[in-house]
Amino acid sequence: MVTGIQLRMARAALRLKIDDVAEQLEIPWARLQRMERQDDSLSIDPDALSRLEAFFDARGVCFTSGNGSLLPGVALRGEWATAAPASGEPS
Repeated sequence: MVTGIQLRMARAALRLKIDDVAEQLEIPWARLQRMERQDDSLSIDPDALSRLEAFFDARGVCFTSGNGSLLPGVALRGEWATAAPASGEPS
């Protein structure tokens, strides 16, 4: 499951504004902001979660579950630099 912290980390790694992500996913930005504030697993409908995961996956972000002393986080695939818009605008 994805947490709000991971969502913030993924967006920051891609240098995207919350408005850009909200617009692309057709989710109100205030709702997305509330999701990012959740410390635990996101409590959203499965369709919205799938869209979020697909959005970030398409841009090279992998959500990691953590293990041992590592908390859940994000990792970027090698091709992320070509998938992430340099200007912060959605591709």
